[in-house]
Amino acid sequence: MTSKGFKTSQLIESIRSGHLSGVINALDAGADIEEPDMHGTRGLPLRTACFAGDQAIVRELLAHGADPNASASDGPGAPLRLALRHGHQEIAALLLQQGAQPPESGAIDPAIFMLEVAPLAQEAPIPSLPEEI
Repeated sequence: MTSKGFKTSQLIESIRSGHLSGVINALDAGADIEEPDMHGTRGLPLRTACFAGDQAIVRELLAHGADPNASASDGPGAPLRLALRHGHQEIAALLLQQGAQPPESGAIDPAIFMLEVAPLAQEAPIPSLPEEI
C-alpha cells in the first residue's frame, strides 16, 4: 500500500499532539500561520486547534495573527463552526471576541456571548529611553 504523499508540518503535528511549546517553536521558526490544507484552503492551523479544543494553542495562533474567519470547503467561519460542533464553548467565545462572524443560521447558544474570556495577551511595549537634557 502506498501513502498519498501529503506531509504535515511541524506546526500541524504540534497542534494535533497538543504541544504548545512545539507550536511556539514552529511559529518562531517561520511556520505559515495560515498554512493551507491538502486542498489549498488556507487556515489549517487554527481550524485544527479549534477541532482539538486546546484553548492555549488557539490563543497562541490568534495572537500570531491567525484568521478567526478562515474558510474551509463549507465556507468562511470554519474555526467557529468546528469549536461549536465539538462543544468547545470557551474557544467559540474567544473566536467571537477576536472578530469571528457568527453563522447566518444563528445556531449559537446565546450563553456563549455571555462567557467571560480573557483577552489575548499583548506584547509589552518596548520602554522608551529617557530623553537627555
